[in-house]
Amino acid sequence: MNRRLLAVLALTVSTVALAQTSAVELGRDFATDDGLARLSAFARFEKEVAAKARASALSDIWESVEGKPEAEAVRASVLAYLTSQPAEKMPWDARLGRHVAEAGKATSPGLRRLSLNTFSRRGPELAKQETLTFLDDTDDAVRELALMEVSRWSDGKSVLTDYVTKNSKSTKHKASVARARFLLDK
Repeated sequence: MNRRLLAVLALTVSTVALAQTSAVELGRDFATDDGLARLSAFARFEKEVAAKARASALSDIWESVEGKPEAEAVRASVLAYLTSQPAEKMPWDARLGRHVAEAGKATSPGLRRLSLNTFSRRGPELAKQETLTFLDDTDDAVRELALMEVSRWSDGKSVLTDYVTKNSKSTKHKASVARARFLLDK
């Protein structure tokens, strides 16, 4: 009985290690900002990784570049892949969600925008709180993007009104306040 259990455990560990190695290899394809190269990487990823294993594989790819020069490009590609998926088919689990949230705090405004787009793609029912955090972003363009998403919500007008009231005297928020006012007038 113990030998069987050990054999099953060894097989499980080797399967997980093989899946992580495969994800890391696929992740090399994600190290690009070229649109056509990304499409090719995404197609290979979908061909080689079963749908139910994609969230975990994307997290493996994300983690495999920690501290490496290509980290931003790979992570941007992971986020671009997620936003390219229909909301109902988007791979997601708690681990991947933590990575997307981490990107929302990145130093790169581009990664923060992609993080916001990923949460927005999931919809307000699933990611309302995450989307609202971007209204406090340090980059006014990211705040504008968040405001545009909020304007699509059924209760968005009240959020926009609060934003204008809170930030109307701030020069740092000038463009985003103007965007919020425009969205309120629509």
